[in-house]
Formats: sequence, C-alpha cells, structure tokens
Amino acid sequence: MYYRVFRRETDVWWSGSLRCDGCGCMIEWDFDAGDEGARAAILAANGRWVLVVTSLGRVPIRVLRVIWHELGFKPAEARARLERLACGIKTELELLLAKLVEEGATGECRRLDDAAEFQK
Repeated sequence: MYYRVFRRETDVWWSGSLRCDGCGCMIEWDFDAGDEGARAAILAANGRWVLVVTSLGRVPIRVLRVIWHELGFKPAEARARLERLACGIKTELELLLAKLVEEGATGECRRLDDAAEFQK
C-alpha cells in the first residue's frame, strides 16, 4: 500500500495505490481526506511538521480570521500560539500557510524532530 498527499490549487488531495505481489496488478484511487492509516503512513515517511507564523502583517485581523476559520482558535489564543500554530503533514500546513500569506502574514513550515516538542 502506498499513499501520497499533494496540493491542488486550494485543496489537499490524497492518492493511494495497492499492488498485488502475486500478479503485479495495481489499483489506484484518489480521495479528498486522508484516513488514519494514510495519515500515519505519510507522517512515518515524511515526518511531522509545525507551522510557524512570524508576522501577522499590516492587517492582523484578516490573518486571525483565517486562523479562526481553519483551526478554530480565537484571536487571543491564535496570537499565543503563533510559534507553533499547527502541527501535522507538511502539505496541509503549506496550504494553510498559503492562505495566511494571501492575507498578509509571513511564516514557514519547519520539520519537527520530536512530536513532544510541539506540546511545549
């Protein structure tokens, strides 16, 4: 079983493939949300990432509105978490970062070597 996650414009898409060891026949499929097994496989292969927002830009409320819509954090909570706003699969975090940058924020996705580090 192989999984892949990728960005398509404003969404994240998943694909999977399964190859029979006996006959070599392969089945492939695409889906719009990764299940638990797919997420675990992607994290095992590519590691866990953290989204760091370094600036909210000239109009912070626009960026905070996106954070609230995407992650459910109210402005005060979002401001307190900017150095570790979200943790997970790089592709998903890159899409969120792109939405924040579109509203004026700056930031980056960093590889997280230790999952416990995110909890600090």
